[in-house]
Amino acid sequence: MQFNLQGYTVEQRTKANIDLRSYLKKTALKLPYAEIPCDSVRAAEVNRVCEEFYAVFGQFPDSTNLYYLSNYVLLLDIRSTNKWKSRNKYAFLSPRQWRYRYSKEFPAETKVVCKYRTSQMHNMARAKRRYNYE
Repeated sequence: MQFNLQGYTVEQRTKANIDLRSYLKKTALKLPYAEIPCDSVRAAEVNRVCEEFYAVFGQFPDSTNLYYLSNYVLLLDIRSTNKWKSRNKYAFLSPRQWRYRYSKEFPAETKVVCKYRTSQMHNMARAKRRYNYE
């Protein structure tokens, strides 16, 4: 990430935020999957940009830019096409992947369950009829 804040003054914080946002959206988040740097390099680049922004303006970037910077740190996970990544307990799923996952899975509360039949099937204390007497 090659964004440079040296040409800005303290009064141009809004313009710097807008320029950083456009840079992140157009270049950093559009990198091809093969050209994405490793995790430690991306984290160091984001740290450098945040510290440089704070040194120039006395504040960190706005919340939108912090969101884009966090997406840049998680770029490999977001772009991953591995269909089994959701099996990992601590997997990161993008908002689209969460929507897709929850559109296919139904929580137990939404299913209508017959209370009488369920209590007969799953109640261990209740005697079960083993034979069908006719």
